[in-house]
Amino acid sequence: MAKSIKLFSAAGYKNSSLQQFFKMVVLNNRLQNGDAHLKNFGLIYEDVEHIRLAPASDVVSTTAYIADDVSALTLLGSKKWRTRKYLIRLGVNSCELTNKTANQLYDECESSLSQVLEMVIKRLKNETNGQKRKLLEHLAVLMA
Repeated sequence: MAKSIKLFSAAGYKNSSLQQFFKMVVLNNRLQNGDAHLKNFGLIYEDVEHIRLAPASDVVSTTAYIADDVSALTLLGSKKWRTRKYLIRLGVNSCELTNKTANQLYDECESSLSQVLEMVIKRLKNETNGQKRKLLEHLAVLMA
């Protein structure tokens, strides 16, 4: 997908689209979204000078439903859920990011996950439905 972004994005959107793609990959990996396949990524074409990556969509933690699920995307030759170090390498090698930028973008994702985790923990305190509790607990573990 990074190759397609580089090839088809308008020059003025290439870097921001690659950064956005990297963050989408980080979040899909951290949330263990095994359904993040190529059809979940697309480009928005306003005109030839305004071609950019479309916003994220269809993000779900599939491991909440399929315990042994793996990534639908092959990242640097693997479908395993990856560590920060591995994803930073992906950002540098595939998304043309500097190590510093890749780490900053990863930290932005972590910050967002921490904010959502606070909401999940609040919700867990009052949730009495067993299935909902199980899903929320699963998300809390992934976001911690």
